[in-house]
Amino acid sequence: TARLAMDQPLVSLRCHAGMSDELWDATLGLIEQGMGFPALFNDPVVMEAKERVGIAPEDAANYGIVGCVEMTVPGAEWAQTEAVRLNWAKVLELMLNGGVCTRTGRQTPLASATPLAWLTTFDEFCAAYGEVFARAVDVLARGTIIRDRGFGEVYAYPFLSSTMTGPLTAGTDVTSGGARYNALTMNSCGMADVADSLMAIKTCVYDEASVSLAELAAGVRTDFAEASGLQSKLASAGARFGNDDAAADGILVDLVGRLHEQLARYETPRGGVWQMGLYTVDAHSHLGKLTGALPSGRRAGVSLANGCSPCQGADAHGPTAVVRSLTALDHTQLGNGFVGDLKFTPELLASAGGKRALRGLIETYFSLGGMEIQFNVVDRETLLAARAEPEA
Repeated sequence: TARLAMDQPLVSLRCHAGMSDELWDATLGLIEQGMGFPALFNDPVVMEAKERVGIAPEDAANYGIVGCVEMTVPGAEWAQTEAVRLNWAKVLELMLNGGVCTRTGRQTPLASATPLAWLTTFDEFCAAYGEVFARAVDVLARGTIIRDRGFGEVYAYPFLSSTMTGPLTAGTDVTSGGARYNALTMNSCGMADVADSLMAIKTCVYDEASVSLAELAAGVRTDFAEASGLQSKLASAGARFGNDDAAADGILVDLVGRLHEQLARYETPRGGVWQMGLYTVDAHSHLGKLTGALPSGRRAGVSLANGCSPCQGADAHGPTAVVRSLTALDHTQLGNGFVGDLKFTPELLASAGGKRALRGLIETYFSLGGMEIQFNVVDRETLLAARAEPEA
């Protein structure tokens, strides 16, 4: 990959405590190239996560990667790894606007049962958001179950089935439950955006009482068209996810736990279980375009946070704080994968000391229970030049 300098095929590396210095040197050398490869996976955490969704230990130990980061048992598991994605930030936008989408004006059923004016404490606000969040999960899960129930009748996969153990013996296509392991998957987007938004609400509305919830909702509804001062205030208010702050990190921990618990209550047509993933591929960009302004001060249409990483520019205390925030979550709940995406300038990896520091960061992250991590190594000047002359 370093020689070819091409982004296909994707390169992933299964990591464990016994990796040799030679392998580490090769890994860090490829990261230094700035191609975003390899994506690094922590074997013990991945295998435990797969076992939690019903995979036998011997099969979990044989996991491979589908697409970007979805860990799957080769030839034995069909889990619709991109079945559906929940946009946490959109749920918050709808809640603050009576269920009406600020981008299209359409009414949805995702409105708070409790009027905003009645939410007099931050705990009450979080509880109200949690109820709308649970309703959104229910809508997506039930719709996906209906789709999965008819998949085998209208869109069978005979060639894929012929490459897997189970379907030939059972005489059943993978879309109808012929695989050894069956699951349905719900992924997420906008996680850090919600944490940052709730922290801004906590600070401005409830702690300082410097803005009312109605004023905040009106500003968000209009993309701060006549409230630039409010937008600036919100953008700098409250702790942000990615800075090793217990309150901001705790919001994600709570909502991920709720999502994991709720999905466990649904059945699947093919006899498996639900699993979830915290990664976005490119959804943070196109779902960001469809999401209105947020209480974090983010403007309408702007990209949401990449994967489960902090929002753009929100991490102010360095990569070790980011790693601490990411590992506040229980990654063994994530049977379909996780993305922690960090960015460094090329200068860091230009020296042996910088490479040692990055290896130490990765090993620490894995020792704290991190599942996956990857790196972009590029400088601002290169990106600006690429934008000016894309053909070069």
